[in-house]
Amino acid sequence: FFARCLISMAPSFVALTLFNDDYEVGFVCSAVNAAYCESHGYKFVPLVLTRSDMEQLCEGRHFAWAKVALLQWMLSGKCGNVAANRVFEQKISQDERKEIMSADWLVWLDADLMVLDHSKLLTMFLGQRVKDLVLGEDMAELDWLNTGLMLCRIKSPWIQTLWDDVWRDGESRFHIGEFWDQSALCGCLARWGEFHPNVIGGQQTGAPAPKQPWYSWQGGPRVRETSHLLVLDAGGTQTNNPRFARFAFHAAGMKDKAHCCCHLISAGAIQSLGSIEAAAAICSAKYQSPTWQLAFDNLRSQSLGASYSVRSSGLWRWPCHPRRCWTREREVLRIRDHWTRREPGVCKTGPAPSWLALQHLAEDVVRGESPVEMMDRVPFRADDLPPASRPFGCRLRARLWEGARYSLGVPPATHSALREMDSDRLWQVQWKPWGAASKAGKNMTAPLDWPESLAFLDHVGSYLPSETCVHLAPPGAEQRLHQPEAGAAGWLLWQIDGVQQVVLLPPTCDAIAADLKSSRGALLQPGNSNYSPWLDDNAELFSAVLRDGEALVLPPGWWFTSRSLQPSAFLCCSLGGDPQPRMKPLISQSMLVGSQSASVKSFLGSVLPQAIDSSSSPSNSINKRIVCPGGEALPKKQRYNVICHVEIFSGSSAVLKRSSRNFAPEVFCIGADPSLGPLEAVLRSMYVGERALLAMELTPDEPKVLDIEILQVLLPASSEKPSAVQCYTEAWQTWFEEPTKWRPVAPKQDIVSR
Repeated sequence: FFARCLISMAPSFVALTLFNDDYEVGFVCSAVNAAYCESHGYKFVPLVLTRSDMEQLCEGRHFAWAKVALLQWMLSGKCGNVAANRVFEQKISQDERKEIMSADWLVWLDADLMVLDHSKLLTMFLGQRVKDLVLGEDMAELDWLNTGLMLCRIKSPWIQTLWDDVWRDGESRFHIGEFWDQSALCGCLARWGEFHPNVIGGQQTGAPAPKQPWYSWQGGPRVRETSHLLVLDAGGTQTNNPRFARFAFHAAGMKDKAHCCCHLISAGAIQSLGSIEAAAAICSAKYQSPTWQLAFDNLRSQSLGASYSVRSSGLWRWPCHPRRCWTREREVLRIRDHWTRREPGVCKTGPAPSWLALQHLAEDVVRGESPVEMMDRVPFRADDLPPASRPFGCRLRARLWEGARYSLGVPPATHSALREMDSDRLWQVQWKPWGAASKAGKNMTAPLDWPESLAFLDHVGSYLPSETCVHLAPPGAEQRLHQPEAGAAGWLLWQIDGVQQVVLLPPTCDAIAADLKSSRGALLQPGNSNYSPWLDDNAELFSAVLRDGEALVLPPGWWFTSRSLQPSAFLCCSLGGDPQPRMKPLISQSMLVGSQSASVKSFLGSVLPQAIDSSSSPSNSINKRIVCPGGEALPKKQRYNVICHVEIFSGSSAVLKRSSRNFAPEVFCIGADPSLGPLEAVLRSMYVGERALLAMELTPDEPKVLDIEILQVLLPASSEKPSAVQCYTEAWQTWFEEPTKWRPVAPKQDIVSR
């Protein structure tokens, strides 16, 4: 009963499309869209007209104006054109029109547009506040709106007269000139004061450019509202770039539209495809043509040819990873109501908060704008080689929604690094929404309750700690071996979404102890190790696969590494108690000996008076005193990493503020970190093994001295690998050229079959 009530309360949709009988791509796309509508119970009405009928409808205008005539007739019951009324009355009976008009929303689909993700419902476009017309932004800076996909609220008085007005008041230059009905609609809305675009039909209007970019793909908002309009981002509605299409592909501007659409279908771009035979029957009943048979044969070939993983998750998305197995593997204990804290355990937590699910974060227009840090190597290690290509650092900044979409395998077109979807550099989000410095923590995110099922952990307080970190990761991304920062009560990992495999090693592990005694181990932070059980077939370890709604509890001192098998969201935190020490690498005594404050004072005494006499303002110059000469000069390369120990002394009394000794070396990214400023030139002039005092920011009150000892230099790994996005873009751009230059954009079959 309740299910029937919910269904009756849901908004109803009817989808319309119209094209002439020699428009091949219309049959191809309508077959796809009919299958989509049939899957969700939407009525689909494809109108196929002769060229003569189209000419009567459009009265000398471009055939794109036929949609305006149809919407005008459908919503108001008549057109000013008598011939158009006669054509539509022959195709749609009064009873069928009455049935269509009883729906809540009339959905227009351009004939060269096809839905790629059949798992998504049309209700996702409606937003929180009901508007009269829902549509997407344009894919190029030609118009502010694109009319390829539109949702018209049937009961709206405004929408019932809109298309009459557009037909009558639309500028005559758009009757034939680009971009036809779309540009005419934008011009009418601008004249009526609905919005104030600075470009219409590819020409500047003279209106000032908006303070914030209009287009989401230029960094503007993903959702915009006016009095009557809800305007969504192109990737989320319709776009002519299939790599970035999250709902529909629109072959706008392409020379051989049918070829492009058939290529995507045969490659497996249609996700969650179903209901092919029922859709074929509906289309054939509406218009008898052998072209329908060919169009539906394309769909049948996808359902038989493309792998299940491609059909269900998408053509360009990440492949899922299999579970790793070892012969000496032990299963992690499954616990219910008691944990001894002697060994790790896995337990059920119940449903996770829905707002932390990846799909929700990817579409969240509030929390989604939160800035987050992403890393391609977690945890970071001082001896990691510099990246061979951009971005040259191991960290980058993104918006939360970009990180979530990236993790799901939907490349965010607005982010220059994440849009590459480089499988050799898998970026992971680290976000602290409840942290003191988080804007989201203050304004948007309430404290998160402990799951009731974890009450046996005897946690402190009613909520998860404010320093809890949320991680988002694509399949294949690893958390490298380390000891998590745990209190005496242990450490928690709660799997919110997706699947990941965890590998655990006890505090006394021979392989880790051997690694920490090596020369590479000396460069590690406490609680880190270069040892990778993923590469050791003979490893003796504990392992478990965590799915959403499961948690791992880990005693202090245990070693942890993980690999995401599917797009994953999980959170980590200490279970409370005093912080526990983590294992340190063996460091030579010479590395532990830092500068004495007396020698730093002596150095300041020689350089500070000269700096003060030469300028009344702080100097950007750096004074240097060599403490110990080095050997090999640093390379004459544009980029490299310098690994060194650094101590920072402040004030005329030379107070030690920070030291990397007895912890882990610092890394300076030469040629990649502009924040180094004048320090970069000084570092380039030094030698491996050299130790020097560097006096900078020389003011009488707070002079600063750096004690730097260069330990090692790492050059970037060479790479001749071309950018994946560059290769794709070059192929995609041929779709707008003559058909003889056309090239496929889909990944090779060996990638698809994974």
